[in-house]
Amino acid sequence: MSTAVLLIEDEPKLARNIQAYLARLGYDVHQRSNGTDGLDEFERSRPDVVLLDFRLPDMNGLEVIDRLKALDAGVKVIMMSGVAGKQVASEAKEAGVFCYLAKPLALKRLRELLDKAVAA
Repeated sequence: MSTAVLLIEDEPKLARNIQAYLARLGYDVHQRSNGTDGLDEFERSRPDVVLLDFRLPDMNGLEVIDRLKALDAGVKVIMMSGVAGKQVASEAKEAGVFCYLAKPLALKRLRELLDKAVAA
């Protein structure tokens, strides 16, 4: 059985690239482009890991994390953000993310973090 990943990313090219990369590695990837649709998909599919962009068109990643944690306190979230700064990373950690990954993404590092999240 493959590992299910929910990718919540609003930048289409990046989302396609991440989805294609993870699919080649054997992950079952569901992609949504905003927080609302991502939360709906989470409830529907209950993925093993959520890859979450910080800036989304309808809400920020911290709001999404709060709602995900209300649905499943043990959800593993890897937050991705192009917003530089320790403040965002710190707030993400306080909100309960598994880890924080700065953009531009290094796909090898993303894979390492996904493997760790799945094993945890």
